[in-house]
Amino acid sequence: MQPWRRPPPLLTEEEQAALKAQRLLAAQERQEIQDWKNNQKKMWPIITEDFQPEFWIEQYRERHAETLARSVDIYVERIENLDKSEAESLLLEILTKITFVENNLTVNGAQTVETLFENLKKAPSASGDIPFKSIEELSDFLNSMYLNFRKEGDEFRNIGVQGRRWIQFLKNELDNGNYVEEDNFHDLDMNYQKATGHLELVNPEAQECLFINLPIFSDTLNSAHMFKIDFSRGVSTLGVFKGIQFPFRQAFTCAGEVASELGANMFIKHCSQGDKAFDSKKIPTSLIGNSAAVHGNIAPMKSKNPFEVFEVEVSPLSLEDNLCTGTSGKIINSIGDGAREPADIGNVEKVLNDNLKKSVSRPAKVPENA
Repeated sequence: MQPWRRPPPLLTEEEQAALKAQRLLAAQERQEIQDWKNNQKKMWPIITEDFQPEFWIEQYRERHAETLARSVDIYVERIENLDKSEAESLLLEILTKITFVENNLTVNGAQTVETLFENLKKAPSASGDIPFKSIEELSDFLNSMYLNFRKEGDEFRNIGVQGRRWIQFLKNELDNGNYVEEDNFHDLDMNYQKATGHLELVNPEAQECLFINLPIFSDTLNSAHMFKIDFSRGVSTLGVFKGIQFPFRQAFTCAGEVASELGANMFIKHCSQGDKAFDSKKIPTSLIGNSAAVHGNIAPMKSKNPFEVFEVEVSPLSLEDNLCTGTSGKIINSIGDGAREPADIGNVEKVLNDNLKKSVSRPAKVPENA
């Protein structure tokens, strides 16, 4: 016997027409959104490791025309008296090198100069040899591009566009004769501890430095790429679990100093625990906890999801959860029942190893680098 269901209400012709118009409008809005997304993907092609100097030069001239022209004017007026076409060619040669390195770091993550050189040599190229003939030449270039690349330990990574623009903004303020002191530094949205009076340029070579003075170096080809995740810029912090949200993702609020109160998401599709994938419709209970250590990368142009998580370490040993924070010298076990065990070396090691097995990760390779 079929269960009784209330029949749908009968609509008048006017109501049917209004409902049809409403559905048509909703379909048009969905199509407009999809068309906009498709146009954006055409405008921002996938970032690859390929060496494409001709294409990059064309893109700089078309999409960065105003910034490039302004940079050429500054160069010939302040730095070197050259013909504008010659100055533009010089800047574009440097920019193609920056773009080549920047793209490789974006796709492959932070690298030592030796690893980076090998990866650059492997890059597909339609223009012959790459512009770096040796590790030493590449190293000199990276160290000279201190506005675009930063060395942390032995590895180089990209510097964010916001940091580059901030440095140039400060330089322009100083050039205009404005003192940057404790009293007005807060107006520039920064915290400042006065130590020497006021900020000033102490190196006269700064007035002739291309990368500090020319705006094109803070607005490189893919700086505003809408779908970019920069795998050279990693973030690790404590995440407070918010819940499972749509689209299917585990949402956190960052609680660490690195990214305080920033939203972070790990999309659960294709996730695994160790080598074992799990059904995204059956989330492991270990994922649903109060806090976790989260690791991910920066997606600088994604306002809703600027920090995408690729690994979650569940039940970390923290002041909230653990490690001998009470007077009993006991540690929460890894079974999940909240019981405590003596915090001896053996139990601590067991808890660490068990929690590591519960940790969840997903591939860092994202379709279309988005």
